[in-house]
Amino acid sequence: MRILKPLLFVLALILAVELSFRLYLYGPGALHPGKMDSFTQVHDAGIVRTAANPAVHYELLPDLDVWYKGVRFRTNSTGLRDSEYPLDKPDNTYRIAVLGSSWTMGSGVELEEIWHSRVEQWLNADTSGKRIELINFGVDQYGFGEMVATLEEKALAYEPDLVVIALTYFTPTVLWNDPPATYVETDRRHPLLDLHSLRFIDFRLQLGLMEPGHPGRDRIEGDQELFKRQMHKAGDRLQAISTEQRVPVAFVKLAYQPSWVRKGKSGGAEILSSNPVFTYIDVTDQVKDTGYSPGELSVSVWDSHPNALGHELMARAVLEELFANDLLPEGTVARIP
Repeated sequence: MRILKPLLFVLALILAVELSFRLYLYGPGALHPGKMDSFTQVHDAGIVRTAANPAVHYELLPDLDVWYKGVRFRTNSTGLRDSEYPLDKPDNTYRIAVLGSSWTMGSGVELEEIWHSRVEQWLNADTSGKRIELINFGVDQYGFGEMVATLEEKALAYEPDLVVIALTYFTPTVLWNDPPATYVETDRRHPLLDLHSLRFIDFRLQLGLMEPGHPGRDRIEGDQELFKRQMHKAGDRLQAISTEQRVPVAFVKLAYQPSWVRKGKSGGAEILSSNPVFTYIDVTDQVKDTGYSPGELSVSVWDSHPNALGHELMARAVLEELFANDLLPEGTVARIP
């Protein structure tokens, strides 16, 4: 009995520390077993598969209805995190194909809270004009290679009237392998069973003691010449698609953290914005000028993806720029709450 009580006390202390860390890192969702088991990266979550086209690399599984990053995560019959859209464009419809990575897929927020979903809702609140569809082809950790291939392989089949490429500071740093590297699927991880307090300490101190899971994407680190070549390659490929398909391409740079720009994480703005074929939209200043702190706009202290408010502020800025750059049909009206 003497030994049992101290052991129970130590166990209770460990559990209390672990629960505190979980609440600190992930918020109230840490108390829900299904949500807690979803706080992992896309490659370890059991929601992607190897794509048939090696250039697409990997893609979301179709017909998902699971938890991911603490929110309900559903995909349609073609593997898009979006509603069902017929391949043939309906009459009186203006289609925008939206490509991007985690901020466009909507990591950590519900489907209807993602910035492009907000824009679509506001544009269709007035039913007197054309219906506007923003179809989401975004997938977490996509770089330019996957986006270009997805545009060619999937998005163009939907007959878009406009292509929007959403950039974050992460997007241009993903290495564009040519020929494409083979995607290696990994087993589903279960964060519910992890000791997140120890994982947090291991990460902060860079001890490398705990299994890291899927390594994620190969990225360009410090090689500015390779970065520039990759950006020019993206611009050339997208310009060719725009010309051949006669569909305009707009880049939308998503950010709410001004320090990302100061650190040089500019999304290749100086290269892409200099090409007159493209429209380049940067919403950083509009979001910054709303007066919210970065902490108020992020999913959690552990996850810098934008929360619902962050997406709403970016959506307002994007919508304003779509009108300002004449990228919407004449007579289009938006109703913003």
